[in-house]
Amino acid sequence: WNLWIDFYEKNFQSNSAFINKVREIYRLGLKALANNAHWWISWASFEERHGNLGDVNVEYSARWLLREGCKYAQDNPHLWIKWADVEVGCGNLGDPETLYSARWIAKEGCTKLKNTHLCIKRAELEERAGNIGNISLDDSARGLLYNGSAEFPQSTHLWIKWAEIEARMGNIGDYETPNSAAWIFKEECTNHGIVSDAAI
Repeated sequence: WNLWIDFYEKNFQSNSAFINKVREIYRLGLKALANNAHWWISWASFEERHGNLGDVNVEYSARWLLREGCKYAQDNPHLWIKWADVEVGCGNLGDPETLYSARWIAKEGCTKLKNTHLCIKRAELEERAGNIGNISLDDSARGLLYNGSAEFPQSTHLWIKWAEIEARMGNIGDYETPNSAAWIFKEECTNHGIVSDAAI
């Protein structure tokens, strides 16, 4: 299926006939690939590149495709992350309780599956919204990363993200001060061991 689309993108001029033909291929492929998150992401990215962001109620727009994809292939974190990123790009950061806002999407994704990349994305969105909080506030950026470090103790990226937030907030600290940037790096390196979490 992807080779078919690649063939069109490499050999035909990008005009309305080309766009409609690629859309036809995506629709045909959906019958066989409804549970394939990468198909949904690819199609949504195609629509995004061609200015068809729409909204979640406009059939076959990028935002609609990502919402639908998260129904059929909800076990893939990259689909949730892509949807959240598109909503941010559309100015829809929102809040965790507003349906289909970026923050709601990240929260919803985290309830559907446990994944470090989703946890980090949610923390990034909370930081962007100014919800830095502290480690006792579960839905704040700090709280999400603190709890994530306990749930995924060998996730390098998560520990680094937490340390970066603490450093940005001026909490450099030292190796003996719990939850400071310096302590976080020491804790991860000495007690958990930094590993690659690309497949987590």
